[in-house]
Amino acid sequence: MKPIRDSAAIRQGQVARPCSRTSPESEQASCSTAHRAQAGMSQNARSTAHQQAERRVWQLAPFPTRQVLPPLLPSPNPTPASQEPPMLPIQSEQDLKQLRRSVATYAALCAWQSQGIFDRLAHSKTPQSAASLAMDERALEITGAVMAHLGLAQQDAQGAWSLTARGAQLQHEGALERTLSQPFMQLSGRLDETLRDGGPLEITEGGVVEADPERSRRFMEMLYRSSAQSVEEVARALTPHVEPGLAVLDLGGGHGRYGHTLSQRLDARVTLVDKEVCIALARERYADSQQYLAGDFMTMDLGGPYDLALLSNIVHGFGPAENQQIFSQLASCVRPGGLVVLKDMFLDERSGGSEVAAVFGVQMLLCTREGRSYSRRAMADLLDVTGFDWVDAIEVPSCNFSLLLARRRSSS
Repeated sequence: MKPIRDSAAIRQGQVARPCSRTSPESEQASCSTAHRAQAGMSQNARSTAHQQAERRVWQLAPFPTRQVLPPLLPSPNPTPASQEPPMLPIQSEQDLKQLRRSVATYAALCAWQSQGIFDRLAHSKTPQSAASLAMDERALEITGAVMAHLGLAQQDAQGAWSLTARGAQLQHEGALERTLSQPFMQLSGRLDETLRDGGPLEITEGGVVEADPERSRRFMEMLYRSSAQSVEEVARALTPHVEPGLAVLDLGGGHGRYGHTLSQRLDARVTLVDKEVCIALARERYADSQQYLAGDFMTMDLGGPYDLALLSNIVHGFGPAENQQIFSQLASCVRPGGLVVLKDMFLDERSGGSEVAAVFGVQMLLCTREGRSYSRRAMADLLDVTGFDWVDAIEVPSCNFSLLLARRRSSS
């Protein structure tokens, strides 16, 4: 069981993994060995070798090209917080046992979140006993041992509990917020019902609830915290495809970080469209550096014309018919020749993003009417029937997402 080092492991529930085959640690060791072997090479030779090894462009029928974006050099974060370890195929009964241990580990973590133990320990100046926490002593001892292995909590000689430095940091960042993991854990226990009867078990609004601004704020803050590297990668990937000064639509842009970064890096004029509660939060952070339109982007007038429309983590929340409606909306506000950019996790990526997409699809099954993880082929088909031609797919394996680019056809 590996200690939790960042919020990505908590969000994905990947706190222990089968280890009977090559582990991420051994892969990192192999990479380190390779880097040491290159130590005597010139800087230009190392750069060329890195580009040849890391940047691969290949033909992928029926799409024109598919590009893999190498990591930022030098990387501001050698182990990106959003990068997930690979999902290993089940090959033995031992792997199934390890998988069950992973589920039990995550269940214990969610229980501590649900009971507010992390929050109470974070606000206490001294270690707390089971009695002071109003918890069952045996249950706290057993689940606490799991938290200790995760590197989140520790027990003193008197049997009282406190957070580790890492646990305190994650709690301060909001990564251990009780509302983020518990609902999914509760619903996943009923997945057998969904498999038989279909979903969803509970309709959610992606954490954004108009009537509950504080809950929406917590959710937006969580998304904002986890977006730092993704935002930089999106700006870097789009730069070769656009000219400075373009008009950008950030559709469903939430916290506004993507649009703000594009306005800074590409000198773009950005319009953020989202629910009123999201617009209010984005305006707090970015003031008038962007324009804002509040409403339902499925039906409202989106303004325009725009040179580029960005949809970051939008399409997975909707069914095919709804996405076709969204793309039709975009066809009415993106100028001919303008770009639509879909940032998401897709099932047919060659890197770890496909695994993340597969598991995330389960959450969409449980919590949305029609949402799911899609293949790039499915998105290309929907874009085609709504007036967009496929341009490119840029994969960013360091962050487990891809950018799908399509250009609006001229009316002629």
